[in-house]
Amino acid sequence: MVDFVKALRQGMAAKENADKNQEEIRGILAKASAQFVEAGLPGFAFKVDSVMKLTADSLKKQRAGMLGMTLGDRLEYEHSHYVLKAMIGDHGVELCEWGRSDGGYPIKLKYSGREVTCRDGGGLEVALTELLATAYAGREIAKLLTEAGATMPRLTSASLE
Repeated sequence: MVDFVKALRQGMAAKENADKNQEEIRGILAKASAQFVEAGLPGFAFKVDSVMKLTADSLKKQRAGMLGMTLGDRLEYEHSHYVLKAMIGDHGVELCEWGRSDGGYPIKLKYSGREVTCRDGGGLEVALTELLATAYAGREIAKLLTEAGATMPRLTSASLE
């Protein structure tokens, strides 16, 4: 006989594990953000954000030049994917695509032709440091600083400890 109660218990345990993983992920991003603030970038934060795209119907309307559209014919959007952003206030830049899992891990970071899979918090920390050490991330964060009117503090190892 199929044991539905056992399956539900497994689902509830998986939910608890996923919640724990999500909390760990938020903590890692908060810790990384705090290091940048302590190094002299007030308001700096990492944020996982959803990217939206036009629905197929809205895309057809847009391609048709929206001829004959009425006020009720609004363009509609749907979720496309997640990205990791570096933010200062309302200004932000995308650092990588963030492939998330229902259980929290694994997470896939995609940037500059690379794809890195993180299976736990330690792996995520390593992947984020590798991402931040790339010229790509350096350019994107420099662009963010310009947009936000911020200046890059002198980052020394002492300011990051």
